[in-house]
Amino acid sequence: MLVLSAVAQAEVAVVVHPSNTNEFKRADIARIYLGQRKVYADKSRALPVNQAEGSLISAAFAKSVLKKNNKQLKAYWAQQIFTGGSTPPSAVASDAEIKRLVAEDPAKIGYMEASSVDESVRVVYTF
Repeated sequence: MLVLSAVAQAEVAVVVHPSNTNEFKRADIARIYLGQRKVYADKSRALPVNQAEGSLISAAFAKSVLKKNNKQLKAYWAQQIFTGGSTPPSAVASDAEIKRLVAEDPAKIGYMEASSVDESVRVVYTF
């Protein structure tokens, strides 16, 4: 139980490629992750990457940034897929994978524990 509590209280950072100089508000990030926005403010392509479904960090991101719980998020994506709207972002299993993908592709945006951030990515939002 103490491990879960510690992870749930860890600071989470939303990160982009260092060359991405766009400014981000929580609502901008939410629109990108909900498929409502496909480009950054500078009109370059935006490709969100999620942490694995069911992970504590993914649940914290959904609650804090998307303002949805897991059930609401599943229902949202089911409706989007059914109506021919957006599809959910791809998901990876670790902070290291998020960091690698974002560092390699200026279009990617991801989130990870702030303690895992290094100079290969740029932090644009924390919670």
